Amino acid sequence: MSQDIVGSKIIWDEFRNEISQDYIIRKANENELKYYWSVISFDIEEPLLIVESKGNNYILNLLKKDLKLLWLDKAPDQNNTSQVAYKQYQNGKEIDSVSKGKKETSLEKIMLLNSDEELAANISFEDIELLIKKTDEIFNELFKNSLKSGKLMVEFELKKKKNEIIYAVKDDLDLDIMKIFEQRVNSEKYPNSKKDPIKLRLLYKVNSFNEIE
Repeated sequence: MSQDIVGSKIIWDEFRNEISQDYIIRKANENELKYYWSVISFDIEEPLLIVESKGNNYILNLLKKDLKLLWLDKAPDQNNTSQVAYKQYQNGKEIDSVSKGKKETSLEKIMLLNSDEELAANISFEDIELLIKKTDEIFNELFKNSLKSGKLMVEFELKKKKNEIIYAVKDDLDLDIMKIFEQRVNSEKYPNSKKDPIKLRLLYKVNSFNEIE
């Protein structure tokens, strides 16, 4: 959920440019719901819609209270059974699921939302490592002494010319600290993709257990 009005407007403008005038809006099917559950760290709430266009299908999740954008993502290709949805890493190792762990404030999970081939063609491991290190340092500095509990998601879409960052929060996260966190992360300079967009998602916990899958 982007809490920056300017950032939200940019996302909407890009989305309108991406889809043609020929599109339909429908409810998510079972496979789309399973995919959405696998990539978020918060409960699904309506309205959750699928925007189906000629090029791609998109998951569109709005806030019920004021219909502001909560989440926008490409839905998985239903005809491509070999599609890589994401890879997850915990403590530097690739994992299939996350153990409950202990209640703490730390980076919970790293998710790479591209195939190995896409990553190798568009960005270096060193660039990804630097991005994670910068974000992690800001998070630890700001949230290490927070008394509130919650979850925080930061999703980077690294593009050739201009990167985009989306945020989402869950539970009782300190929103005053969150505002400073966004400003600090947005002010950092991150690597660009060589050609095609690369998506990277960082999930943090604050005085919380890991998200059980």
